[in-house]
Amino acid sequence: MQSLSAGARNNLVHGYFAPEGIGYTVGRVPIASTDFSPSVYSYDDTPGDLNLTNFALHPEDYNDKIPIIKMALELTQNKLKLFASPWAAPGWMKTTGKMVGGGAMIGDVNGPYYQTWANYFVRFFEEYAKNNVTFWGVTMENEPTQAKDLNYGIQAMFYNGTMER
Repeated sequence: MQSLSAGARNNLVHGYFAPEGIGYTVGRVPIASTDFSPSVYSYDDTPGDLNLTNFALHPEDYNDKIPIIKMALELTQNKLKLFASPWAAPGWMKTTGKMVGGGAMIGDVNGPYYQTWANYFVRFFEEYAKNNVTFWGVTMENEPTQAKDLNYGIQAMFYNGTMER
């Protein structure tokens, strides 16, 4: 989206969300980076920061995601339902130490890393709410079973059914 002119960006958002366009009323918002992001990033890249002291939204949120969401909300007269999905936890929370590629959360399901991951979601929602963007839903992960492959080529994190409970 950053490479588009303001006019092209406006036309694209109108095409998807305006009543005279497709008229989408549900939208998915990534929590941190995805395979479509210009770079790989999390909201807290400080190893061991279980209190998320260094949590901060990324410039992509302020420059792209939030402005586009606000345009879409306006076009749908605030009828747009948003849900959020992460592609991966920060690398320091994963067994592989990297966001890109497979791997699971470090430790036990009831352990400190899982709690920090839950708090990470809460912080994401709080930071977006400060920018007048609220959410209707959330998923645990994008493609959770694909991340069983440690060489998976994008940001990913493995979950099985037991882990997702």
